[in-house]
Amino acid sequence: MRNLFITFIIFIGTMSNIFAQNTDYLFMIEHAVKAPSGHNTQPWLFKICKSVIDIYPDFTKSLPAVDPNNRELFVSLGCAAENLCIAASHKGYKTNVTITENGVIKIRLSQENLNSRPLKSK
Repeated sequence: MRNLFITFIIFIGTMSNIFAQNTDYLFMIEHAVKAPSGHNTQPWLFKICKSVIDIYPDFTKSLPAVDPNNRELFVSLGCAAENLCIAASHKGYKTNVTITENGVIKIRLSQENLNSRPLKSK
């Protein structure tokens, strides 16, 4: 099952295997791909960097007949980003989400100090 989710990760340029093997990041992406999407198209691609996970729109999965402006496609990306942020919080990461002009969602990750989370079990 884990291999299925890894296929959703795209590699742009040269990427060190160490980033792709980060089990926390893979956990986050596994939860991100469970997000709802218009007509279950799952229109997202992921890129893992050192402290960032990018979510790219996959326009090959657009539905011009029912979503000519790609509104639902981008709503689906937002759902995937929210799932990823929730999973990141579960693993002890803070997130900072930005969106580029071309629709790429960049989620910057930084590890929280576990002592600052009073409800987190140790």
